[in-house]
This record gives sequence, C-alpha cells and structure tokens, in this order.
Amino acid sequence: MPNSIHKSKDTNEIKKSLGVLDILNLIQQLWSHINSRRKIHIYFYLITNLLGTFLEIISISSILPFLSVITNPDLLEGFKYINILMNILNVQKVDDFLLPITSIFCIAAFFSGSLRVFNTWFNAKLSARLGSDISVEFFRRSINQTYTDHINSNSSITISSITNEIGLLLSVLYEVFRLIPCLLLSISILVAIFTLAPFVSIYLTLVLSLTYIFIAKISNHRLYINSKKIAIANRAKIKLIQESLGSIRNIVLEENQDLVVSNYSTLERSLRSVEAQNQFIQLYPRYILESVGLIALAISAFIMTRVSGNSGSVIPILGTFALAAQRLLPNCQQIYA
Repeated sequence: MPNSIHKSKDTNEIKKSLGVLDILNLIQQLWSHINSRRKIHIYFYLITNLLGTFLEIISISSILPFLSVITNPDLLEGFKYINILMNILNVQKVDDFLLPITSIFCIAAFFSGSLRVFNTWFNAKLSARLGSDISVEFFRRSINQTYTDHINSNSSITISSITNEIGLLLSVLYEVFRLIPCLLLSISILVAIFTLAPFVSIYLTLVLSLTYIFIAKISNHRLYINSKKIAIANRAKIKLIQESLGSIRNIVLEENQDLVVSNYSTLERSLRSVEAQNQFIQLYPRYILESVGLIALAISAFIMTRVSGNSGSVIPILGTFALAAQRLLPNCQQIYA
C-alpha cells in the first residue's frame, strides 16, 4: 500500500482533487497495488466509454442532416460526409434521406443513452470495489504492525484514515472514473462541431473557455484552502471525541459537559460551513456557463442570419450546436468539479 495512504500523508492531495498532477500521481501509486481482476474491469470500463463516445458523435453528427432534410435540404450538398452516407445507403433523392437519417439518429441516441446508464452504474460498482480492496488492505497492514508500532502510533490518525480518508479516496476514484468519459466526450464533441461549422465553433469555444478560466482562477484557491481546513477539522473532531470519551470521568466530576459540547459544536459548524462553500463553488459555474453559452449562441444566430440572409440555413446549425451544448456543458461542469 502506498506510504501516502498508510501514513495518512497529504490528505489534501485526496481532498482537493482538482490538481491534475496530484490525481495522476495518486493513480500511479495505486495502480501497482490493484489486482489483475480489477485492472481487467478498468480496461473494460475504458472500452465501453470509447464505444459510448463513438455513439454520441454519431447522434450529434446526424442531427444536422436530420434538421436540414426538414428545413433546408439544399444545405446537405455542402457536406461531403452526407453525400458519402447517401451513396452507402443508396439514397438518390434528398427527400428519401429523411427516414434513414431519422433511424440513425434514434438508434444512436438510444444506445448512447443506454451505455451511459450502464457506465454510470459500472463506475459506482468499480469504485466501491476498489475502495473496499484498499480499505481492507490498509486495515490488514495496520493490524499486522508490531506491538511497539501500535503503542507509538496515534490511534486517532489511524481511525481517521480508515473512516474518513479512505472514504475520500473512494470519492476521488469515483470522480476520476467519471472524468474519463467526460474528457473523451468533450473532445469528441468539439472535433465534431469544428468539422461542421469551424468559425462558429471557434467563437463559442473561445467564449466558454475564457469564462471557465476566469471562474477557475477565482475558485481554485478557495477550494485549496478549504481542503486544508476540512482535513484539520476532521482530525480535530475525532481527537476531541476520543479524548472526551477517554476522560469522561473527569468531565462528569468537573461538570464540563457544556464546554466539551461547545468545543465540538465549534468544530462541527466550521466543518459544515466549509463543506457548504465547496458545494457552492463546485455547482455555480454550470449556471454561469449555461447563461454565457445561450447568449453566445444567440449572438451567433443573429450574425449568421444577417450574413446569409436565410434563416432556414441557420436553424440546422443552431440545432446541432444546441444538442452539442446540452451534452458538452454538463461534461465541462464535471471536469471543473
């Protein structure tokens, strides 16, 4: 088991979970301690996510020809991959392309959604099993220490590691496994929309990226500070509980119950307040990005309509970008969080 886990070292590396290098370092340390069966599970999870990404690209790419057939069939002539697909399906007329493209979109959307549900379930299951393996191994190594080591060690740190920090590690594993499909899907969506409408894609990506960087710059420092506060508060709370129960006789005799409760209340309120701050910081960027994205999309629609003079050619592109944004923004939020 890695020394950083066994000694409860650098809890902040587990808790802050927003440093990419820290996460990669954690994964590297854990990988050699994961058994072969779990590694096979991880490889299987990666394969299913790649398949889900492929299906998601198909569903997003098919929405533009689907809307174009309905609103402006002439728009399809400008896309080479549509002509190739029509030749493969042996479709001669654009009007006859409606049923095949509708079927492709529906099938891809169905299997993509089903696979996302499966991957979410498998992620939770895999993270739980990895967490159990690590927790059992940690406890086994702790209980097999020499008697001298047990005497010299701090039991509150050991208890905190087993109860709190292993739980935090499990949360990190779960988020890392969620991060993998988010990254794959985000990159794939960006490539897809860049292929369909490069100039609009560059504009929207630039606006959202600058907004994200601005939010991250403001929030990351506060999250880092809060992660330290949470680690310190958790250990202090466990220490207070142990010392209070261990010296309960003196507390009763001296009638210090109110003082002990007051100290515990201060620690608990401080801990929950910091956790509430972290929850807010992790959630609010989504709403800002959604608002900024809608505004940027509206401006894009206005400019494209003015330039082309034909709103019928703009609607399919907007529909494609709307679907892409509906898929992309939650993934961006997950990557940020």
